[in-house]
Amino acid sequence: MMAALGSWRDPDWWFTALLGLIAISLVWSFAREAVQRLFSPWFPAVSRWRERRLHRERRQVDLLASNPQLLNLELTRCLLLVVLFLALVGFYLFFTILGTALLRLAEAPEPGGYDVRQVAEISLVLGAALGLCSIYFGTPMTPRLHTVMRARAELENRCKRAAAQAEAAPAPQRPNQTRS
Repeated sequence: MMAALGSWRDPDWWFTALLGLIAISLVWSFAREAVQRLFSPWFPAVSRWRERRLHRERRQVDLLASNPQLLNLELTRCLLLVVLFLALVGFYLFFTILGTALLRLAEAPEPGGYDVRQVAEISLVLGAALGLCSIYFGTPMTPRLHTVMRARAELENRCKRAAAQAEAAPAPQRPNQTRS
């Protein structure tokens, strides 16, 4: 028990734990649909919840596909969320590695009176906060991106159907106009 508690004080353990949580949240975003489909025959509540979620997603897809400006706005929002997620993960890695490296420094004379250990601890806390923020923003990012991409495909299909119907329809004939 004491060995486990001792490892919690090690920054490497927290770095690995947060990195694992980020990976698990991304995997869960992609695997959620398959897990729900697998458990829905045995758990009626999961089935009802899944049906409500799919109905809500279909309504969102129809709304976005019917309004191209709204679709572009939502696509931009999703891309900004992806950039935010990647930036948060990058800063999480940077600050955590910086803090770990500063803690690993030998007892060297501190330059300019800075407390290297305190800077390392602040860096580790900042890295942990950024890692948790990346989980917070990354988890809803994948389903939202999936909905927007489905709406984009639906809009393209609607445009293709409209173009095919326009080609198939006979051209309207103009009445003969005579000049007088």
